[in-house]
Amino acid sequence: MELNQKAARRKLVGRIARMIVLVVCAALFLVPIIFSFFISLKTKTEIFTDPFSWPSPVQWVNYANVWEIMEFPKLFLNTIIVSALSISVGLFMVLLSSFAIARMKFGYGKLQNGVYAFFIAGIILPSFVLLLPIYMMNSELGTLNTYWGVVLPYWGWTAPMHTLIMVAAFRSIPSTLDEAATIDGCGAMGILFRINVPVIKPALVTSFIICFLGIWNEFPLSSVVLTSSDVQTVALGASKFKGLFTVDYALMAAGVMILTIPQIIFFSFFQRYIVAGMAVGSVKG
Repeated sequence: MELNQKAARRKLVGRIARMIVLVVCAALFLVPIIFSFFISLKTKTEIFTDPFSWPSPVQWVNYANVWEIMEFPKLFLNTIIVSALSISVGLFMVLLSSFAIARMKFGYGKLQNGVYAFFIAGIILPSFVLLLPIYMMNSELGTLNTYWGVVLPYWGWTAPMHTLIMVAAFRSIPSTLDEAATIDGCGAMGILFRINVPVIKPALVTSFIICFLGIWNEFPLSSVVLTSSDVQTVALGASKFKGLFTVDYALMAAGVMILTIPQIIFFSFFQRYIVAGMAVGSVKG
């Protein structure tokens, strides 16, 4: 009886400790957002004299000014077009390559592992290393200040994450399903789209959401390639409030909040799909 009580106390202490760690981590993520919200409602003078107090009076006009200056509807449309072209085509190509890596046999396994390692190696490659080559490539192709100037690099940029998620999802599917489909006369494409794709739908949604949010927040590449306001994405909008010698912190903070709120709403609605997608490849079938 005493041992059971000690075990119960240890479990309780462990739960409390985990809860404290989670609360601290949540606070670390929320503090910058809350601070930016306060800054966005202040005047320039208040920001420097008393940045941590509640704004008085509240400057809601900052958001109206930001909406007009940023031309947010146009930036949002540009981002949707770039995301749609980047993710739809990129995800389809990676779907085919990931299926080949995970479900088909070639090269006695070593070639498969080499191709897989080559794809996911891009995750550790800093994007800043590629800025100059990509700029020069776009300059030669004449795709500067066009959607394709960022769409083509985004195909390569999103491929490692797509591959990591897709290969794990394909490998979790029992091979007996493929064997049964082959006996019934299905070819490789039939096995992929009729058997495998319905099973890995959560992983597809997860891959789409992660890469969409990545493109939504991507700044270095788009700032180099998209210098015309007609094709700029939302991530470049807040940079309009930074001049050569001055920064309008109130408007910049308001712009950041406008960019952050849709992401929070988007993630809140699709959180269960992300969790389900990550779980697809966690158990080997």
